[in-house]
Amino acid sequence: MRYGLPRIARGCGFTLIELIVAVAILSILVTLALPSFRTMIINNRMTSQANQLLQLVTFARSEAIRRNRTVVMCIAAGDNGQGCAATATDWATGVTIFSDRDGDFAFDSADGDQVIEVRRPLASQMTITGGGSITRRLSFSPSGLITTGSGSLSLTSSVNSYTKQLAIGPTGRPRIE
Repeated sequence: MRYGLPRIARGCGFTLIELIVAVAILSILVTLALPSFRTMIINNRMTSQANQLLQLVTFARSEAIRRNRTVVMCIAAGDNGQGCAATATDWATGVTIFSDRDGDFAFDSADGDQVIEVRRPLASQMTITGGGSITRRLSFSPSGLITTGSGSLSLTSSVNSYTKQLAIGPTGRPRIE
């Protein structure tokens, strides 16, 4: 009669050398894959921010059509976001969307202008700058057409200088390029 473990149980498990080799191979693979994973994360953040900006522009356009009034989207001014910044050029600091009753493209509650939405801040670790005729504001007519002229908003990552663009044509329809 034989004593001890059954034949199947004796061959199970890893030796210390096999475990060290497996960990070494795993660490080499992780080291090779990490830069690609970081690039993927930054690209996903850029896409997410571009989609958020696309949603805001589409929202401003649809509000102009729904309210049958000019709607302005501009870089937010001050801590409360009431009105447009006079000199700021980075859209990532925040956005104010308001109904422009008198058509002067400037927020003034005494004129009957009404804030529709304020978003602060839009992005982290990136800048959003305007191009074409869109530098600090854009506005939509009651028919949904852009009244400030066509242009684009460029999202640039401060980590690795990746860029995405949100183009807005004369018809007012935004698209990510």
